Amino acid sequence: MITGPNGAGKTTLLETCLGLLKPMRGRALLLGVDTRRRRIIHARRRCSYVPQNFMKPPYEAYTALHVILLGFSAYKAPF
Repeated sequence: MITGPNGAGKTTLLETCLGLLKPMRGRALLLGVDTRRRRIIHARRRCSYVPQNFMKPPYEAYTALHVILLGFSAYKAPF
């Protein structure tokens, strides 16, 4: 579990580990794979990430089940 106050860098850490952001210095590994390598795609398939900012109007609320299912969306066929 990753915890910390707002602005501490929790999202930045996760997005860097997933290879969505590039580190300014050093390197980031995800399941032992350098995030700058093409093989990162295979490591990402073993992870789920649901960002906090969903592309949905604020008046259409998500249920807890919807949020959990978003994490599995990469494994489902498009509808």
